[in-house]
Amino acid sequence: MAEKKRVLLVPPYEAEFSRSLVLGVGNYAMAYGPWELDVPGMRGSTRTMPNLDQWRGDGILMPIVHRDQVSQLDRNGVPYVNVTAFDVANTVRNDNDAIATTACEHLYERGFRRFAYFEANPTIYSAQRAKALTAWCMQRDLAYSISTGAAVEGPLMPEERGARARAFLPTLRRPCGLVASNDEGARALLEEATAMGIRVPQDLGIIGVDNELFCQFTRPTLSSVIPDGYRVGFEAAAMLDRLMKGGTLEKPRLIPPKGVAQRESTDALVMMDEVLAEAVRFIRSHGNVPLEVWDVLREVPASRRTLERRFMEQVGHTPAREIRLAQIAHVKKLLTETDWKIERVARASAFRTIKAMGRIFKNETGLTPGEWREKHRVQE
Repeated sequence: MAEKKRVLLVPPYEAEFSRSLVLGVGNYAMAYGPWELDVPGMRGSTRTMPNLDQWRGDGILMPIVHRDQVSQLDRNGVPYVNVTAFDVANTVRNDNDAIATTACEHLYERGFRRFAYFEANPTIYSAQRAKALTAWCMQRDLAYSISTGAAVEGPLMPEERGARARAFLPTLRRPCGLVASNDEGARALLEEATAMGIRVPQDLGIIGVDNELFCQFTRPTLSSVIPDGYRVGFEAAAMLDRLMKGGTLEKPRLIPPKGVAQRESTDALVMMDEVLAEAVRFIRSHGNVPLEVWDVLREVPASRRTLERRFMEQVGHTPAREIRLAQIAHVKKLLTETDWKIERVARASAFRTIKAMGRIFKNETGLTPGEWREKHRVQE
């Protein structure tokens, strides 16, 4: 029997991401261990951390947030893997560029053409997401605004986030798609916007990151990008295992998000005329059936030429393209939210057969339906 390894596992502070990450590490340990996981407890809102210089074991997996921790880990000499955006080797972390662009694309699909980024807490990952949003907007010649604040030690208190949100919101030209660095920031924006009489999502489409549980209970409910915490944890554990077996330093590995949990805070079709909005709603609600542009024209008072012109002007692509995107989105939903076999998914899709669905899906995503499911679904 293999010798049991003692591993220090320090979860990140974000609740949902931390839970998924720990699950990924734990499942790897059960499959490829045996490992004994040493997980520090919490005292109030503070984690009871061991002295990194003196901790004795076989490996450490933790979120590194400042250079002193790197020095302590190096002095200890135990192999370690980082799970934050801090710039060190042996890192497995969220792809923050992909998180920001996923949020932007979600808002863009709902008609927003002005964007803003709210930094709930000055961190490295937040700066990376702000930079990615800036680049995404500049590539498309779209207006954007970035909130900045003085760096602080540790997380901001709710009243401090609220004060930053109150100062930032009046500076925005509306309607605006607003990306918060995390869900706590999104909640602060939502609360302050409501107090100011700003309509969400009609005037502000707000989206956060982490898909925390409370997003389902705000009013309106909050949309959020879903990081793949499970995969970060599983891949980080695999990297640590290689290091504990004598492996050499590895390049950072970036894990893309699983997608967006869409809720009421982005449930809008803004900057579209009434006819176009009606057409888009009809198409997106019929992603599970074969649909042609003529089917849409029977539902809206417009000629084909007029509808296609309005789509190109306000959405950026044709009605036929919108139909295809809705059909692919429906397949993705079935792949991630059900355990159905691929054949059943095909029958429940607009494509009806495995052959047709597989060909079109791969053309759109670069992956087969099975490959896409393996990459994106929740592994719990």
